[in-house]
Amino acid sequence: RQLIHEAWVMVERHKLQRFIGPWVLGTLAWLSEDSATCRQALERGQALLDEGCVRHNDYRFHVSAAETWLLRGEVAPALRHAQALRDIHPDETCAWVEHHAGLAEDCASWMSAPDADGRARLAEHRRQGERFGFAMTMPGLHRRLQNL
Repeated sequence: RQLIHEAWVMVERHKLQRFIGPWVLGTLAWLSEDSATCRQALERGQALLDEGCVRHNDYRFHVSAAETWLLRGEVAPALRHAQALRDIHPDETCAWVEHHAGLAEDCASWMSAPDADGRARLAEHRRQGERFGFAMTMPGLHRRLQNL
């Protein structure tokens, strides 16, 4: 947590907000134990995306934001970020986007109405993430899903 706060200070000091700001803020929100800090980081990260940033920020921010909201039990904002991830390039298929958006969507669905089919989908997403090397992209969700 201390390192990500230091990273944000350096981003601001060196005026790198549009290069890496949303990515750092998404990580800061994910690591934050304080709800107000989490929300502020996500709002600032989204504002930076809206202003225009290097594209890698869109991918990492929306994944971090979706996971952050799911870990906090908030389905609706998680789904918005999963959709925003899909909307980056809606006419192109990307395994990374499909996996992470799908994982967030299936997790949100299961949180809203847990059932055996949803559990099976989540278990498969987790296994797929491990096969593809994506398990550490959403580490909190992967830890929560490991016993499914």
